[in-house]
Amino acid sequence: MTHRRMVHELVVEIRKLRRQLQRSQEREESAEAERDRISERAQREARNRADEVRRLQDEADYRSYERDTLMKDLEKARVYGDEWAEQRTLRKLKDL
Repeated sequence: MTHRRMVHELVVEIRKLRRQLQRSQEREESAEAERDRISERAQREARNRADEVRRLQDEADYRSYERDTLMKDLEKARVYGDEWAEQRTLRKLKDL
């Protein structure tokens, strides 16, 4: 083999190895970006679920408070013999 031919083959091999290395780095960067997107999506979904749980708990607390208040109103209406207030309170309890 001539010196020129050997140098040319080495240059071709170096270029080939560089392209392979570049493709490998691009695949690694792409996989890393995908992992980041998946992680961010999972965190966002976890926050959304936590927000939904808090919202449901707040609604349950509010309904419990309203029910307690209406039960007190019902007791007062029965103590005072106010049938209209008793019926109104019972309708509200039913609608709760």
